[in-house]
Amino acid sequence: MTRCRHRIVTGSSSPRFTLTDQRPSLSLKAQACAAQPLLPPRLSLYVRLAERLQAWPQTMSQLATLAVYDEQAALARFERELVLISYAALGTAVGWVLLAVYLPIFRLGALF
Repeated sequence: MTRCRHRIVTGSSSPRFTLTDQRPSLSLKAQACAAQPLLPPRLSLYVRLAERLQAWPQTMSQLATLAVYDEQAALARFERELVLISYAALGTAVGWVLLAVYLPIFRLGALF
């Protein structure tokens, strides 16, 4: 739902706002960006913003800056997850080695 200015009420100095179910129409470029599932959803919003402001270079440079920050955050998140997975894999490997070493020793001790 978008908020749009409907009309100014007669006798009042404040504008009256109403909620409508109409979404602003997307341009062809914004529709093409929104239709691609692999592109970030923010891209179609920035395309619409650039078309409305007629400032493509500034808008796209801001989008590129935000993409760098998103990439850095995603890389940090990936590194944290990779460390956790490597700890789990290393713990599993060490556990198997300990079982392989100690299990025969304890079974031999139970036979005598």
